[in-house]
Amino acid sequence: MHPYLTRLGVRPEVQEFFAPFYMEDVQGNLLFDYGDATEHYGFAFHRVPVSENCWLAGNPDLNLVSKVFICSSAMEAIAFYHFRYADYPQPQCILFLSVGTQPNPAQFRWIAEVLSGRDYRLVFGDPLPDRAGELITAAALSKLPLKISINENHVLVEFRLKLYRMSLTAFSLHAFEKLSRYRFGVRTLRPKNVDSYFSQLKSASFNH
Repeated sequence: MHPYLTRLGVRPEVQEFFAPFYMEDVQGNLLFDYGDATEHYGFAFHRVPVSENCWLAGNPDLNLVSKVFICSSAMEAIAFYHFRYADYPQPQCILFLSVGTQPNPAQFRWIAEVLSGRDYRLVFGDPLPDRAGELITAAALSKLPLKISINENHVLVEFRLKLYRMSLTAFSLHAFEKLSRYRFGVRTLRPKNVDSYFSQLKSASFNH
């Protein structure tokens, strides 16, 4: 049990699940190791890295893993599992990984090599960088190149030799699938009416 996670209200069984997969700095802040970078969380800050690797949490025997949750941060993974723990009663079959703030091809080459054929589920929030990361991740899992850029109040997406233009507010994986008429076939688990599971967790804990 970690005092920060307890203060956030994270249920004990979820803390037990994630306990082997983080460290602490000298002040007791949480450190999540990506191999070439570190996600760092304290009550006054949360820094999520850009990395070519992934942070992982779950069964180290990947042969037993059937569901892979790809998240925007380690703290988002913890918050998600806190709220959705009852939906996944077999923790030995699941693996969480974070791709950080900018998903990139190196991460998905590893996923394709090691975790091919699993049931992928995306856990990203509602802010624009998360929505972009969600689409980039869905395309990468389908082994399709995709490029996103911002032009004034619009998102430009280069995909399958076409350029798609969407407003910032309308942009999402689901909206892009409708516009492009391409289904990536990956399930998304975005929270409803909040920016992220982590923001929901913070709001619930600090309002008590």
